[in-house]
Amino acid sequence: MTTSAVEAVEAGMAPLSLLEKAAKVLSAFESAGPRLTLTEVVQRSGIRRSSAHRILDQLVQLRWLEREGRDYRLGMGMLELGAMASHHNRLRRAALPHLHALHESTGHLVHLTVLDGSEVVYLERIGGSDDSVVPSRMGGRQPAYCTASGKAILAFGDAGPVERVIRDGLRPRTRGP
Repeated sequence: MTTSAVEAVEAGMAPLSLLEKAAKVLSAFESAGPRLTLTEVVQRSGIRRSSAHRILDQLVQLRWLEREGRDYRLGMGMLELGAMASHHNRLRRAALPHLHALHESTGHLVHLTVLDGSEVVYLERIGGSDDSVVPSRMGGRQPAYCTASGKAILAFGDAGPVERVIRDGLRPRTRGP
């Protein structure tokens, strides 16, 4: 049994599977800049350095990550998977003509989001430039209480998600005066 497996058993937890470790490594890229070093991946994922290195190498071979010198970034394989997931999303497909019509009639940025736990996930963004002040991107997440679409979903939905958001805490996301 490896050291981390022994530590997990002693702590009363099951050791992480290889798939769980790979998911933690990939999740390190969620809110980071476009590039991460091995050290940054280890810090963000909590995975031991040797395991993280082995997983990063395998993800590079699969084209899910690309390596440039000491830096890693998401690769074309991840882009392809994300595009397929987006293309196959029935809600997005059904909403797309309405989103385009709304953007054309208002001239404003339009989002399609869904509630996932206490956060909204962006399924589509139409209009606005990439350097827009609105920090949204397809697949991106924001706390529901910090976005217009999240507030609308919470206001007109069931009480359960509102209670979850309150339980998770309403932390400020911007600087005060």
